[in-house]
Amino acid sequence: MIKTSKLQFSYSTENTFGFPDISLPEGEHLLILGSSGVGKTTLLHLLAGLLPASSGNITIGNTALEQLSRKKLDAFRGRQMGIIFQNDYFIHALSVGENLALRLYFPDKKKDPTRIKELAERLGILELLPKKVTALSEGQRQRLSIALALINKPKIIFADEPTASLDDKNCEKVIALLKEEASNSNANLLIITHDQRVKTMFKNHLYL
Repeated sequence: MIKTSKLQFSYSTENTFGFPDISLPEGEHLLILGSSGVGKTTLLHLLAGLLPASSGNITIGNTALEQLSRKKLDAFRGRQMGIIFQNDYFIHALSVGENLALRLYFPDKKKDPTRIKELAERLGILELLPKKVTALSEGQRQRLSIALALINKPKIIFADEPTASLDDKNCEKVIALLKEEASNSNANLLIITHDQRVKTMFKNHLYL
């Protein structure tokens, strides 16, 4: 479950965002829509504990994020969340497969050695596993970012513009995969986007 109350964040006295309250039951999906500059990415970073709120509360499950130390918050994020960022965060010296293997073995969870191949095949990047990430196209990098976020079957999936670099076919494929992965783990899926192609794929919408 994700719940927020009176959430605000200020970059400066002239640049302050206030967000509507969210109450998302376990396993439910939410699409957050809005144009550039309305604070979509800021909201995602607040929910993921990457930014501290200026005021208000964020509760995930039974955990209030504002009560966690930075170390405990990092550990909580690693165990519970998968995050797809607009910008990728790969280790460029490693191959695609090595980036996925490193992420798979990072959190303290039971490991599934078949997970990398299975997820890479579903995302259409199986043949890219031995390649260096520097050789990937923009769309391929986007799909690797999605694979990295999903590799450990998180209970919460946050996605920031996950379809921005994808054509219509891959857009539909990726959204279907995100929804399927979330459903298989009874996980929350929260996507922020301005991509209107995605709108009809979700029943729960929030407009900023």
